[in-house]
Amino acid sequence: MAAHARRPPAALSPPCPPPALPVRLSARPSRTPLGVLGLGRGSARGLSRPLPGGLVVQGQWRRGASSQSGGAPGSGDANENAGELDFLSIIGALGMWLAYGASIYWTVLRPDAPGDPLWETSPRDVQAFINEAISVWYINPILAHFGWSILPDAPEHPVAEALFSTVMAFDVLLLPLIAGDPRGKNVEQRNALMIGSLFGLNLVVMPYMALRLQQPSTGVQKLDLPGWAPAAGYFGLAMAGMTLFWILFARPEYGGLMDRVAFAQQAFTGNRVFYALCTDCMFFAIFQAILMKGAPLRLRLIPFIGAALWLAFPNAWEESND
Repeated sequence: MAAHARRPPAALSPPCPPPALPVRLSARPSRTPLGVLGLGRGSARGLSRPLPGGLVVQGQWRRGASSQSGGAPGSGDANENAGELDFLSIIGALGMWLAYGASIYWTVLRPDAPGDPLWETSPRDVQAFINEAISVWYINPILAHFGWSILPDAPEHPVAEALFSTVMAFDVLLLPLIAGDPRGKNVEQRNALMIGSLFGLNLVVMPYMALRLQQPSTGVQKLDLPGWAPAAGYFGLAMAGMTLFWILFARPEYGGLMDRVAFAQQAFTGNRVFYALCTDCMFFAIFQAILMKGAPLRLRLIPFIGAALWLAFPNAWEESND
């Protein structure tokens, strides 16, 4: 009887992998305290960790992180921080809201600030504000000089008229900067805020500056200015020249240069509207420096004129990463 052939030993099968633990995946941001505060979209991003295979638990994985599916650590591009809301932005947004509340209290409500608080505003101050609005950008006084105006000329002190027109023109210069701001493109009702700023000035512009900080960074540093930005720059330059003329020479019945300087000093310390408009100019200068991404630093730090020059002649300046 032939011997039975010996069977080869069975091949060893690979060990079974351990059972995968159930992992709850969600596209919603985690319920962190920052998310509860609602500080912008993606406020909790960057707080979760990637799983093998590139899966993300309760959040999003920052671009450039390592994974088994490809991509070396640190291989992200210049936009690797896009979509994240960093701690400094949160602090900046809170600080901007606090500054907004403080500015309203100081310029409108505080009794011991220069001039009278809102509830004690005299009819004369209200009428002066209306007259300055009628004379905004010097259009009505010039037309009245030639007998072409529909409204009668309502003269106020030329320094007060010049300040009101300057603040309104400064707001116009900020409009293309806001329209091209990549950080604020997701701010709800941004166009409505831009239009409202023409009437509310800093009461509207500062909330936008706070809301833009509540949005995740886009990673884009350069403004995408609208096509009408040069027109705003030309307008600003024209207003700057006209304002200088108005302060020095308009309405000679109000005296010479020293008389006008004395009026400015007295109005700043005793007129609430004049004081509030000066405060708006100060904040607008700060916002100009923040929003003028890619502009030379020397232009960003020159209030009004720097923005007007950069908008009017955008190709005349080298881009800056300051």
